Amino acid sequence: MLTPELVIAAAAMFMIVAAVSVLGWRRARPRAPRSRRPARSAKRSIACQLRELLVGVWLSIQEPRVKKLLAACAYTAAVLVGVHTIREPPSSLQGVLGLAITTAWGVFYLAGGLLGLSSVVQGWWWLERLGIYTILIGAGLYLIVILYLHHPSETGNRLPQYWAIFVSVPMVAYRLTDIWKLPYEPRR
Repeated sequence: MLTPELVIAAAAMFMIVAAVSVLGWRRARPRAPRSRRPARSAKRSIACQLRELLVGVWLSIQEPRVKKLLAACAYTAAVLVGVHTIREPPSSLQGVLGLAITTAWGVFYLAGGLLGLSSVVQGWWWLERLGIYTILIGAGLYLIVILYLHHPSETGNRLPQYWAIFVSVPMVAYRLTDIWKLPYEPRR
């Protein structure tokens, strides 16, 4: 269920990534002196400024930009999983194993997503790696719970949950292989 809190959390994370990118872009590129020409119209001027800002943010992200954007989406999803799990734990899992294990994997997802999201654009690979490890721990806990509950399950088939985790873990591990060797992203 998509709650207003989750939408607000996703929007806040997007704004944080955008702010970090803009701040890095502003420091990297000195501002050009303003010309004395008046703008054609206020609407066009604002639209041009917005376009310039978006293009500047996009260009401030070091290559490969698309991989970083996809990784940021994965980290945002991990944060949303963590927030939703902590806020409203799944009752079928909570009833069998208790609130502690459900909260634990939710916290791991949330912390890993926040670490990854805050470091993916900046190129702080050591921090992103820590976030990936934390997400993998949360996914491992969830996977163990799902496999444990699948065999004696009377509530239904848990294999779709297992396969959903099995699909997402290699995607995060793929990003880990990209950033494995160096603590920081090399500057080009």
